[in-house]
Amino acid sequence: MKPHINILYQKFLMQQCSIEEAEWLMEYFSTPGGKEHLANMATDEFENMPAYSPADKATIRSVKSNRTKLRNIILESKSFPFQVLSYAAVIFMLVTVSFFWVRNYMDIDEPILSASSKAVLTLPNGEKIDLSSEKKEISLRDNTIRYKDGSEVGNFTDVRPSQLVTLTTPRGGLYRLVLSDGSKVWLNTATVLRYPMKFSSKQRLVELDGEAYFEVAEEKSRPFLIRSKGQQIKVLGTAFNVSAFSTDPETRTTLIRGSVELSNSKHVIKLSPAQEATLKNQNFSARKVDPTQAIAWIDGNFSFDDESLFSIMNKISRWYDVEIIYQNVDQNARFFGGISQYDNLQTVLNRLEKTGGVHFKLAGRRVIVTK
Repeated sequence: MKPHINILYQKFLMQQCSIEEAEWLMEYFSTPGGKEHLANMATDEFENMPAYSPADKATIRSVKSNRTKLRNIILESKSFPFQVLSYAAVIFMLVTVSFFWVRNYMDIDEPILSASSKAVLTLPNGEKIDLSSEKKEISLRDNTIRYKDGSEVGNFTDVRPSQLVTLTTPRGGLYRLVLSDGSKVWLNTATVLRYPMKFSSKQRLVELDGEAYFEVAEEKSRPFLIRSKGQQIKVLGTAFNVSAFSTDPETRTTLIRGSVELSNSKHVIKLSPAQEATLKNQNFSARKVDPTQAIAWIDGNFSFDDESLFSIMNKISRWYDVEIIYQNVDQNARFFGGISQYDNLQTVLNRLEKTGGVHFKLAGRRVIVTK
């Protein structure tokens, strides 16, 4: 009898059995012996499930560790109300029943993973291209956009050299770009960079909303200009980081090597290596810093040097694509130290908690911050 039921159960999952077979199987699953048999098959189904992503694997590990609980849910249920369902509903219930039990009764939380390579390229005509998450970098040359391995993203002969192309990383996404002059740009999460397919003969102008690290090719006769929130940066050839999120209260420009000039409608300021300029309320201030702190994100690290809880949680929100909710906590509390960005979110929060004075609770994709 049991081998026949196993075959019938698989026919149900593949929507291949008749109405009579479905009715018979439902009646069997309503008996004590049938429940025991269903419990075995349901847990075995998860035992043999393929996993296609880290989240799948984490979920399946949790299921396997809770096999006894899953069995008890099935065995202790008072009835299976399949008789009142249509045949289509019966099929749907059987296909989804295991995941229903797992999600609703076993309280499994998938780990929230770190940012990865993903970005969208938007052409002047509004066409959007999802870039490869495996290739991680694109470059521009002769109206052609290629990945680092030489394969084409596309040949855009209908795009005029002066027209702006937009590269956007979502929350939880990163990408790299080589511009037409050979300058290199690393885009952090939730960042938008606008640039022409080919720079003009007089200047190299890009627009930034978010955070990016630049290594600018030196051309003394053609300055490199970056327009970001409330400021413009003028460069000849240098390496620096700009954090200019429209949602942040201030903009930071950190010089690694070379020199840059920052300006707005009121002020002009020049930076030397290992200096950082902060723009707040249209006013610039500069200070000496360890520049490696500003570019730690390129190597996959959070680095905090007397940084506010509010600033840190903004970074975490963008990196892991989560919402932050504060409950009676000092958002200006200061933190020092470093944490790998490639750990899952719970691990990062656990390490922050060890510094004392702050606690975190994960609720789906929300992080609740308390003291």
